[in-house]
Amino acid sequence: MTTNPFLNEKIYIAKNPAVAKDVTDGKYPSGSEEYTR
Repeated sequence: MTTNPFLNEKIYIAKNPAVAKDVTDGKYPSGSEEYTR
């Protein structure tokens, strides 16, 4: 999992249900990975 010092991943995932689903479904390993793509 890649971390991003400028992103609070918990808040990002909580405010973006589509991102939460993509992470849960395994499309992305983390919210940080989705954010940077």
